[in-house]
Amino acid sequence: MKDRFGRQRLIFGDQGQENLRAARVAVVGGGGLGAFVVLELAYLGVGKIVILDADLLELSNRNREVGAWESDQEGTRKVKLLRDLVAMIDSSIGVVALPERFQSPEGRKALEEEDVIMGCIDRDGARFELNEFCCERGLPLIDMASDTFVDGDEVVFGGRVCVVTPETGCLSCQRVLDQREIRLDLASDEQRDDEEAIYGVPRETQYGHRGHSHPRLT
Repeated sequence: MKDRFGRQRLIFGDQGQENLRAARVAVVGGGGLGAFVVLELAYLGVGKIVILDADLLELSNRNREVGAWESDQEGTRKVKLLRDLVAMIDSSIGVVALPERFQSPEGRKALEEEDVIMGCIDRDGARFELNEFCCERGLPLIDMASDTFVDGDEVVFGGRVCVVTPETGCLSCQRVLDQREIRLDLASDEQRDDEEAIYGVPRETQYGHRGHSHPRLT
């Protein structure tokens, strides 16, 4: 009898595959990176997937939003696109699509009920908050980052994967967070204006204002 997960069982074993089916995984961020993570979780056969993202489909992210077809209108919730994508792969997978930021009461409640959190966030401020949330509750966090940016005459691209458990230490312990970007991300507009006035340069020229966190490739 053919088994959809036959080749995976060669790696994970029967019990490993059963563990995947019983797992409850939350993906925070459903953009270009998070969409691929959701896709692979569905193909692996994870039993329940919770997706949190408050963003909408836009023209500028159609080039990387997995599950966004030509027929999908701009303004569609990203979590809806991913929920529908999972249903097309395996309708037996339980999917909870929350159009919320994970910092919201609904988002935090949903995360507390899951086995593993996968962070696919593009700002170190929010990444720091998710790191703290998971550490406080003893939740395993798999943090991912990808980026492309110009450094002098070179275009640098790449990414990282960090696992946060009591054994590995948190993201701060692993020194992968940009403290200056965290400060700017979490500051109020007034605080940012004060810093701009102190340094005497336009805020948009400061590192960390690009909208994506440095993946620390070196």
